[in-house]
Amino acid sequence: MPPAARGGGAPACGSRRPHGHRQPQVVGRAQPRGRRSGVRRGSRRAAPAPGRAPAGTGYERTAALAWLAAAGEPHRAAAVDDLRDVLADTAADPRLRLEAATQLARLGPEFHPEIVEQLGEIAHRRRDPDLRYDAWRLLRRLDGPAGERAAAELLHLLGPDEAATWVAWRDFPMPQVTDTEDNEALARAVIRVLRDPARRGDARRSAATTLVTLGRPYHRDALDGVIALLRSRTVPDAELPWLARSLTGLGHAPRGEAAEAFRELLRGRAVTAGIVCGVAGALDHLGHRGDPEVVAALERIAVDETADGDSRGEAAVALARAAPDRTGAAAAVVLSSRRGSDYRWETRLRALAALGTDLVPGLRDVTAASATKRLRREIAAALLAELDPGRREAAIGFVRRVLEDERQSITDRCEAAKNLAQLDDSLAGRSLTVLRRLAGDQERAAHEHELAAYWWDGLSQDRTDGLRQANLLRARDPAATVWFQARLAQRYRGREARETRLALLDDPAVAPGDRFAGLTTWDDPDLVAAAESALEDLLIAPEALPADSAEAAVTLAGLSPGHLPRAVGELAGFSQERFGRLAWDKLAELDPDWRRRRIAEAHAVLADESRPWRDHAEASEVLVDLVSPEAVAGYLRGVLDDPVVGDLDRVEIRLLLRDLDGLGALRRIRDDDRAPAATRWTAANRLAGFTVADRAAGVRTLHALATDRACRPTLRWRAGRDLMSFGGRGRELGAPALHEMVTDEALPQLVRADAARTLAGHRPDLRAEMLGFLQRLRHTGKPLARVQVCEAIGHFDSLDGARGLRTLAADRSLGPRVRLRGAAAMANLRADHREQAALVAREVAHDEAAPRHVRVKAARLLARVSRLCRAEARDLLRRLTHVAGNTTHPFA
Repeated sequence: MPPAARGGGAPACGSRRPHGHRQPQVVGRAQPRGRRSGVRRGSRRAAPAPGRAPAGTGYERTAALAWLAAAGEPHRAAAVDDLRDVLADTAADPRLRLEAATQLARLGPEFHPEIVEQLGEIAHRRRDPDLRYDAWRLLRRLDGPAGERAAAELLHLLGPDEAATWVAWRDFPMPQVTDTEDNEALARAVIRVLRDPARRGDARRSAATTLVTLGRPYHRDALDGVIALLRSRTVPDAELPWLARSLTGLGHAPRGEAAEAFRELLRGRAVTAGIVCGVAGALDHLGHRGDPEVVAALERIAVDETADGDSRGEAAVALARAAPDRTGAAAAVVLSSRRGSDYRWETRLRALAALGTDLVPGLRDVTAASATKRLRREIAAALLAELDPGRREAAIGFVRRVLEDERQSITDRCEAAKNLAQLDDSLAGRSLTVLRRLAGDQERAAHEHELAAYWWDGLSQDRTDGLRQANLLRARDPAATVWFQARLAQRYRGREARETRLALLDDPAVAPGDRFAGLTTWDDPDLVAAAESALEDLLIAPEALPADSAEAAVTLAGLSPGHLPRAVGELAGFSQERFGRLAWDKLAELDPDWRRRRIAEAHAVLADESRPWRDHAEASEVLVDLVSPEAVAGYLRGVLDDPVVGDLDRVEIRLLLRDLDGLGALRRIRDDDRAPAATRWTAANRLAGFTVADRAAGVRTLHALATDRACRPTLRWRAGRDLMSFGGRGRELGAPALHEMVTDEALPQLVRADAARTLAGHRPDLRAEMLGFLQRLRHTGKPLARVQVCEAIGHFDSLDGARGLRTLAADRSLGPRVRLRGAAAMANLRADHREQAALVAREVAHDEAAPRHVRVKAARLLARVSRLCRAEARDLLRRLTHVAGNTTHPFA
């Protein structure tokens, strides 16, 4: 499964971005989550009319034609004809037709009758409510009876009869006072929207904005509606400033009342950094920047060393905005952060720089610290030399070479496409050309098609309905990954995207992180009841693993602020049981009070010398995770000489102490030929992210291990695999090392298969050769090894791999463990093989001769992949897990 994308393309100028239609973000160009761009609605890029081959496409071409028409003859007649052709082309993207109508309407009233005739089909017959809304809005601007009819239809689209349609399309109307001359009727319609809990949150916020625009008689309705929204505890933290922004047109006293309603959020239980920062932004919009209560709350979080790094950084930036005299302290907090997202760290630094903060001394300190991660130092260096044209040209040259290199992995080429478009807009076309070709290349694996299509769609400035439909069809492919399905369900609007969302929501075989991705009461009020039911089932389901149940509780908290207490309660119950550490970790993420309690208990355990060393070790891990390694530096230094501590643990401890003790000792271990091979391998990987010299030394160490025939075969493969991620030189040395393993018949079969799979993934030009080798291996060796070989084949050819796995899983002579492994693998590869997997899982689960733990795993698989047999599988699980004092509770 491809990793979640880290960056992406900025929305095209003039493109509409409805809530839920999220594009990948580009560092330095991110927009608030779910926010529409500040351009005219409806201006979505679309395809050119069929049969033409214009120099530009979509909106670029339509805009050019409009300019030529307005310029007069000799260009006007031909340009007008082309615009009329687009308008009349019923096979064209309706958004493009609507744009052509808009341009013709500007050219003169002589085109109005034609526009009315053509737009009637869109306004009356299309399902997309936003498309109809925009069509009627354009007709409203025209002379004659069409304008009067349009006013009535616009009001109808705001009414209760269309409410479910808007929600189903994951969209919302943005009414304007020019939509009708009957302000009272418009006010009644938007008041109903504002008060309707079944509407999307952004629809209700938009209604408040319209009421404020309508004038003073409706200000009280807007204010009461927003306050009711706040008290409903359904507003996400990030939406608080935008909700306040809808009230900026109110008078001084009403804004003061609204500010007090926002302040109430600071006085509740479990106030997170997100809430405090959201309230700070809201009060800023309401004219209450620097509110003492908010500043005090921000300061408490920013200086609280028990708070997580991202919360402290977020609060520090908000503090700098609210209180300009605190910018120096805020910068110190952000610059000293060593944890959390690198992207967020850069974003915070840019925000501080925009506020006028002097970051130069701090950034120089970061670049000079060799114990700081290389990526952080590179970000700091880039910020110091932002406008260095030489560096920019070098970067463009590098990423373009990666993009064009057929030997590079598709992941790296997609990343290069994004970076090239970000560095130079004029080269975005080349990025899109490569991505389009990769997305359609039949030699690529399904997950590679998905990754290329995802970035093609995200970077495209000319996104068409055709591209959207192609991606949604791809998401329905039995081989589609849940990663791709979940991303499309969040990015797109419309019924097809909703169907993808519903399919995920109804699929217990999908991990919670993808199954409920992006689902909130604010965005999806119609799906929250179903999500709550599914999550409650997951919390108690006997087939759920502890990690699934803990993730379900965290996901429940993410539905809305009002769900947080229930989620904390569930995790608190789990925290007293066998897998309580996992529940504690999640509680510390969700609730500041539980975080402080966890830290206090860990300090107490570490101070109690009567506790066993395992308790001390766990307490130190908690403090490292939640505070910093410095908090337990004395303990960590003490265990370095403890004979109980293994060599690999010593590597991790020295890495934790790097800010205090440096990395010299760890570098000596990596470069010491006498040190254990596994220790050197670990040290080389851990040090790779610090300096260029560390990366070069890591290449030498890993290459020596990968080519050392005296080294354990599995470790040789791991070293070769990791070499492929060590830049150009690592790939240059890693590929021959892996190829040698593939052809070495003295090595174990699984090592050879793993080497072939790694090489096929990183070197597409060698994939055919590697797949041929794997095909030869699939019929030889031990049964479990054959299962893993078929899995490797399935990574690149899901149908072929699944067929091989089905054959192995159906073979009753192979034993329950092998059959179950094959069944689980084919169910994971393709959705259309789940029923065959369920049949095998059912047989194994009921096989009394099979080991009990294998039967338990089989029953869990059956419960996940078969709705028909779920009740049977759960009953069997309860019987099996009640043996010898066990329990079905997921944390027991």
